[in-house]
Amino acid sequence: AGLKQDGLDIMKYIKDNRDQLVGPNGHIFLIGRSLGGAVAAYVATHPETPKGLFSGLVLENTFTSISDMVDTMFFPPITTFKHHVLTLEWKTIDLCPAISLPVLFVTGDEDEIVPTKMTYQLYAASTNAPIRLMLDIAGGTHNDTWIHGYKKYMQKLKYFFKEASKFKSDHSAKKETKSSDGKTETHFV
Repeated sequence: AGLKQDGLDIMKYIKDNRDQLVGPNGHIFLIGRSLGGAVAAYVATHPETPKGLFSGLVLENTFTSISDMVDTMFFPPITTFKHHVLTLEWKTIDLCPAISLPVLFVTGDEDEIVPTKMTYQLYAASTNAPIRLMLDIAGGTHNDTWIHGYKKYMQKLKYFFKEASKFKSDHSAKKETKSSDGKTETHFV
């Protein structure tokens, strides 16, 4: 609960000081990696977060839930008894359908902590995101994805920031396109 409250406190600070931080026409993005991605998704979907406060969301190497992480990191008997001992759930996957702002998912295909498949599951669950992009970095591990794919990483971030900043909240028709790397990208047009 501490990290959730910290995230909401930061959101409230941004809301109260937006003009001083970026000016009236500036753009603010929520960006989180691993557990920070779970916090960012929580803030993005929280009812107290004003619509339009954030221009987009970037989730990098973020897990679907703590329970799913226990399943990938441990074996029985630990996984058998996890429901009796887990006090934190962090079900990021359950928040994804409520994400209503542009989102970029980033994963390293050699992430040794959060399986890459979890990022793809989050992507698939984010069906209401007006822009939904995926970046899978070859050779990227949990803490160095951006280093392994620096050029591709920076190009995709720049593209995402530009597209998300242009996004108009009244768009309602979905359009799926193939990116240059063959990935399906979903946009509202």
